[in-house]
Amino acid sequence: RPRTSDKILRVRVGPFFSMKVIAPRISEFLTANPGVQIHLSHLETITAGTGPADVTIAYCLQPPAGRFTRKLLRERLVPVCGRDLWQEDRQALLSGNRLHYRGLQEWQSWIASSGLALPRSRQDLIFDDQHIILEAVKEGQGVALIDRTMAEHEFKSGQIRLAHDHFYEPAETYQFVCQEELLRTKPVTKAFLNWLIAEIEERERRSA
Repeated sequence: RPRTSDKILRVRVGPFFSMKVIAPRISEFLTANPGVQIHLSHLETITAGTGPADVTIAYCLQPPAGRFTRKLLRERLVPVCGRDLWQEDRQALLSGNRLHYRGLQEWQSWIASSGLALPRSRQDLIFDDQHIILEAVKEGQGVALIDRTMAEHEFKSGQIRLAHDHFYEPAETYQFVCQEELLRTKPVTKAFLNWLIAEIEERERRSA
């Protein structure tokens, strides 16, 4: 059925946030908003197929000036491991292979804020894709820092386990970013924002 442009919302979002937060229950939003079409794009550049984004879910320290922004999520990073790797000796577990996202800073900050006297890790493996990190954790390749909200399914299904309950909050947050006027002229924008807020709050409540 043809959809008018005010029923189409183009969202630029990172693949991990899209997969872990939006995709699992987006059908509920679409059922509650008949006729709406959501276009999710993980591309950094505009192509003929994607067009300009109405909304960006940005992971940033300072959201862009001159636009409407709303904080969606501040991560609480906890160390996790695969169920076969888990052991009672937390120091040995946390000092084994550490898996990192893009650099060593998050693990360094987590250790410093935990107060634990941990030796250097046996191996440091750095990835630029959070999906791969999570898969490596499930396969027993090491311990990684993951936000509990993002890994709800893996915790619930027993694929990963908590290696320590201390959490570290990075300064960066996930922000909903759009032009201010879009909230007035395109009602689906505000509806999608409200759905995201409610979805994340419910996930945080379950993982608390």
